[in-house]
Amino acid sequence: LTRLGVPLDRMPTLAAVKLLAVAGLVVGFFVDRVHVLVGVCLVLYFAIAVTAHVRVRDGIRHTAPAFVVLTVSVAFALAAIGS
Repeated sequence: LTRLGVPLDRMPTLAAVKLLAVAGLVVGFFVDRVHVLVGVCLVLYFAIAVTAHVRVRDGIRHTAPAFVVLTVSVAFALAAIGS
């Protein structure tokens, strides 16, 4: 992430966001409409991640994982909105 220009002091924040996303996905199985919020937040998170990779001209090897997860997040969000 330092290659993307993310300061080291932001790493714990990003880790917390990812842990909250996992918790939100689990809670979403039991609480109605939480999964919609989590899906939208994941789309935003990974859209920012892909943008960061593109901004620093990262190769496809480094950008593809974020793009794949973004695509899955979009599918999840759309499915959650449709339910």
